[in-house]
Amino acid sequence: MAVNFYTGIVADSFTKEGGLSTQYLMADGSTSTGSGGSSPWTTDTNGITYTAGNVGIGMASEAALDLAVEGGVRFYDDLRVNGNTQIDGDLTMIGAIEAGDELTMGGNDILTEGGDFYDNNSSAGTLDQILGSKGAGNGVRWITFPGLVSTITGEPTGSASISNIVQISKANYDAADTAGTLVTGTAYLIFA
Repeated sequence: MAVNFYTGIVADSFTKEGGLSTQYLMADGSTSTGSGGSSPWTTDTNGITYTAGNVGIGMASEAALDLAVEGGVRFYDDLRVNGNTQIDGDLTMIGAIEAGDELTMGGNDILTEGGDFYDNNSSAGTLDQILGSKGAGNGVRWITFPGLVSTITGEPTGSASISNIVQISKANYDAADTAGTLVTGTAYLIFA
């Protein structure tokens, strides 16, 4: 015989005839000893916590990492790292990057596509300037480079541009000339 209830039922327990206190009564009338909706997470005052081991999202957990994620991650607010950060791949900056301490590149190039480098006064500098140190702990500044500009406009036929000027002794020049190691585009100022 079925009994229908149209409001809630409050009871200390439901027991299937012949059931044990370690069993749960299922909706189909069977019993189960499973613990139901248990979770490895515990609730705390700020949300949830897991301290029993490492976590993998979209992949197996890794012994060396507290959290390993396979797939994209997006943060819609600040991300603060209190420690070292390693990036195994490309880093694309969509906005500005500010380094409160040091920004070290391990032998890699920095490529900007339409972006600028700024000194500690937030200046992007002008054409033909280079960033120079203002001394330890004092930041950098833009310096107009007193570089060599070489042009052959208006010069006699057969003239060539130079890209470098060096001073060299006559003996070292002669040795480099004999060895064939003089560099094309370099002007040599020979001293005795």
